[in-house]
Amino acid sequence: MQDWAEQIERLLTCVSESGISCAPGAVARLEAYCRAVCDWTKRTGLVAPADLPLLVQKHVGPGLGPLLLETPEPCDRWIDVGTGGGFPGMVLKLCRPDLRMTLLDSSRKKTIFLERVKEQLEVADLEVVEARVEALHLSDGPLADQIAGNGGRFPAFEVILMRAVAPLGRALPLIEGIAGADTRFLTFKGKTWEEELAKAQPVLTKMGWKHEATVQIPWAQPKILKLVRVS
Repeated sequence: MQDWAEQIERLLTCVSESGISCAPGAVARLEAYCRAVCDWTKRTGLVAPADLPLLVQKHVGPGLGPLLLETPEPCDRWIDVGTGGGFPGMVLKLCRPDLRMTLLDSSRKKTIFLERVKEQLEVADLEVVEARVEALHLSDGPLADQIAGNGGRFPAFEVILMRAVAPLGRALPLIEGIAGADTRFLTFKGKTWEEELAKAQPVLTKMGWKHEATVQIPWAQPKILKLVRVS
């Protein structure tokens, strides 16, 4: 049986050394979450079975990377597109309960899992939505009500997260319906990020996005790219 608490404590020490603070109780919440991921993986394929011993290293750790580039503000609404088992959105929410987070995935099994974690850990101010992101262009209807809670008017999100859904050139059109002026888009990339960014530049220009920064996560392999909507 994995000693999740020890691994998580080491992770949060590294995170703290990078200037990122997590709320009290984060270790216990993440430990419970790791146990739930292991229990549900056989039924839902949340992660590859071979990844389970490396769950903290490969999935939980990278999930905190966006905090290197984005400081949560009380008025900001965050959405994790294609969240799967909650990477990175649930990880961020469990470490920073002050985040206003929406977890979006098209898999019913995965959204059921996320709802169970939400209930078991009593996570407040968290929405779990079963849908494809390209369907979120509607300005009314039950889906808009579920997310916005404001009479059906669908909101633009201030921060959009995407871990492993699509290359930049395809990702930006997908999130068009939920991005507004000054939206920040944080996405995870590997060694070929510069090539991918250059290839997607015509799409960035056409859709009004600007590449603002790229950082290497000190405690994990991926890099985080930050794009800002400028027009």
